[in-house]
Amino acid sequence: GCDVQVGEYTSIRDSTHDYNDTGKPMRINNDIPAAISIGNNVWIGRGCIIMPGTVIEDGVVVGANSVVKGVLKKDGIYAGNPCQFIKSRI
Repeated sequence: GCDVQVGEYTSIRDSTHDYNDTGKPMRINNDIPAAISIGNNVWIGRGCIIMPGTVIEDGVVVGANSVVKGVLKKDGIYAGNPCQFIKSRI
């Protein structure tokens, strides 16, 4: 998106490891990709982890050190581990 601010030490990951295939060592299992969408006018605080498949809609603020997965609705303020809705910016 446009006008997105991302704090230092934030990690945006669009894949994760498949650790369910127990027939082979985990280090050679395939990655599981899932696209991430970040809208306009978003502020992601320092040290966040954005997990695969996350959708962050327009106007969202994400508090520092949050672990983000799922859909963060427009103009919301979210924080925590796991990230939860705190309140609306409006």
